[in-house]
Amino acid sequence: MAEDPTPQTSAEAPPRSRMEMGATAIDITGGVMGLLVFVVGVALVIATYRQATEWYGEIGPAVEAARVGSAAPGAATPEPDGAVTARPGGPSLAGVGVEFGLRLVWLLVLAFLGFVVAAMGARLAGAHRGKRT
Repeated sequence: MAEDPTPQTSAEAPPRSRMEMGATAIDITGGVMGLLVFVVGVALVIATYRQATEWYGEIGPAVEAARVGSAAPGAATPEPDGAVTARPGGPSLAGVGVEFGLRLVWLLVLAFLGFVVAAMGARLAGAHRGKRT
């Protein structure tokens, strides 16, 4: 059999095989998945920021309650010499510090995970972006 002597012009592209068409579909799917993972990572970072802002607003009242102490009505005990001793029922300053320290560690872990997920999504989307022809 003789080959066709007519050269192909640049406007006529050779037919694509099914394998090439499948690879393009996988590339598009990979890019979309990468973008979705990136958006989830960014959403996790935003949620962490909002939680940190909320918890930061709770520090002042908690420290004030621990510093001043709160005595319930009737919790004062009269002493024999006439002095009144209040028994504080509020949290201790050390307890407040430990609670907020643990919250800070939790927020750092969440922020780190959010950044890692966003970076993985960006890498996945970028890896599939250059493979299209």
